[in-house]
Order: sequence, then structure tokens, then C-alpha cells
Amino acid sequence: MILYISKKLGILSWFATYLYFLVEPFFILTSTASYSFLNHAMSDLGVTSCGTYTYSIAPHEICSPHHFWMNVLFIINGLTLSIGILYISQNLKKTKTTQLATAFILILALGNIVSGFIPADINLFWHSIFAQLGMVTVLAGLWMYASSLTNGKYWTYGCLVSLLVILILIMFVFFCSYAYRSAAKIILFSNLYMGHRAFLYVKQVTHYHSISYELTRLR
Repeated sequence: MILYISKKLGILSWFATYLYFLVEPFFILTSTASYSFLNHAMSDLGVTSCGTYTYSIAPHEICSPHHFWMNVLFIINGLTLSIGILYISQNLKKTKTTQLATAFILILALGNIVSGFIPADINLFWHSIFAQLGMVTVLAGLWMYASSLTNGKYWTYGCLVSLLVILILIMFVFFCSYAYRSAAKIILFSNLYMGHRAFLYVKQVTHYHSISYELTRLR
């Protein structure tokens, strides 16, 4: 293998990825504009300007004084997630299926990195395209991973179903919101991005358990 990731580095990368959820609330609390989980996307914390309509579908007020460090957090999170995914993949049987699954899941990590380099108010399309695409490809990636596992198969399938339920709930919230709000596109964007974070968390737990099962079997 050209790139080898040690067990120590692999496990540390997952712990570092989890830290995102502990650090992110700091940026929410320090936002000088009122922050709402319903109306604001996580991306709003990385927006480089203050005011309303800082990007095309954000009529709400945004002002994140520490936006630079929030974007750095997006990038670091994507990098540590990438290392964790590659660590898992190197311990699985090398087939076209597992390699394609790894590529699909890495798109989600790539979305984090791109989101950090290109804030939403700079270019909304490139900021969000890989993150949103990764929300879909991660489902296919998990399914292919699960189909190739001996141990942890049903655990991974169970988490995949959980992700699908989350996606359905996100869309339910969107359509309900559409009935009551004219700015439904904003809620869709916000909730999809929040869903992306939920996908990330559940997927991490799934992969951590799966690789633990696999490494135990290989010993």
C-alpha cells in the first residue's frame, strides 16, 4: 500500500473528528447575530461578512466574528475524517466494491474541506455542492461497506437505516415549513446541512464499531 495509516493515527483521527462537536458550540455562542438551529445553517458561522442576504438564500441576519476559525474547523474536520475513512478502508478486504465505497464516503469529507476554503457568501454553489452530494454518496458507501463486512454487517445496516430516517425527517420538516413560510429554501438548506452533521456523527460511530469488529477478527 502506498499510504499506510497506523492504528494509533487512525484512532486519533476519529477522536479529533469527534472534537468538532465540542468546539462548534463556541462559534454559535459567540455569534453577534441571534443564531437559530431552524433558520441558520452551520455554514453561516463561516460567512465572512455581516448583515442580511450575505448569500442568496439567507435573508436572516448573520454575523460570526470568528468566521475564519470556523472555516479552519471545517477544513480540519474534513482532513481528520478523511484519515479515519482511509484507516478503515485499509483494514478491509480490497475489492472494487470497498474501494468505490471508500471514494463515496470520502466525498463527504471533501465537502467539509471545500466548505472551509469557500465560505457560503463567496460562492454558495461550490461551498455546498460536495457537502450535499456527500450526503447522498455516504448512504451508498455505507451500504457497500456493510455488504462486504463479515462482522458488524447488521450494525452498519442498522446505522444506514438510521441515516435514511434522518433524511426523511429533514425532508418532512422542509415540506411542513414550506406550508407556513415563504422562505422555505432557507430552511431546506439549513436542515440539509444540519442533516449532514448528523450523518457525519452516526457514520463515525458506525465505522468505528465496524473496524473494531474487523480488526478483532483479523487478529
